[in-house]
Amino acid sequence: MLEGENIFHKGNARVFRREIYIQEIGFLILMSFPFISWFSGLIFRPKKTLKELHDQPLPFVFLYYLIVMGIFALLWDIVGLPFWPGDMSYLDIHIRWVQVPIIVCLGWLFYGIIAHLGVIVSGGKGGISQTLKAVMFCATPLAFIGWIPLLGLAGFFWGALLVGDGVKEYHQISPAGANFASYHLPFMVLMVIFILITLWGLHLI
Repeated sequence: MLEGENIFHKGNARVFRREIYIQEIGFLILMSFPFISWFSGLIFRPKKTLKELHDQPLPFVFLYYLIVMGIFALLWDIVGLPFWPGDMSYLDIHIRWVQVPIIVCLGWLFYGIIAHLGVIVSGGKGGISQTLKAVMFCATPLAFIGWIPLLGLAGFFWGALLVGDGVKEYHQISPAGANFASYHLPFMVLMVIFILITLWGLHLI
């Protein structure tokens, strides 16, 4: 019996140590991650910072993007708390906190895929990873002002303008090509989607 208990406690100790190690590794990664310098640079020195971050690995950029989206979603929900239904349960609130960043992340990445199609049409030579990096970096204004009432839309437009700069820098295409990839093509795609949804709602298709 005692031997069995010792094995059990040793097993628990190993699991506990493993969890501590994982937490420490995660903490060190986050502490070494230059989040603040990237964030401030993309807000106050966007063109210079985009150029400096050109060669950053995509996983690091994606980690930065998740942090930015997490900040945006949290602040968005905090600002919207007075407008939430009074009967929302604790579980409903946490589900919402998960849904918002997922929806925004998927929407922004969809925008990146459409923008890359525009890059290809415009003669860009870089891969889709370069376009996605530009798009993920340029989500920064959402966490900066995108959650503020009446200024939220400006955060999206600001981010789109930065995508144009990033696409031009990372793919070495003309300003006209960058504008087409970043603004014109995504807008046309959204309009087509909107028209199709409207026609479907009217039972015309």
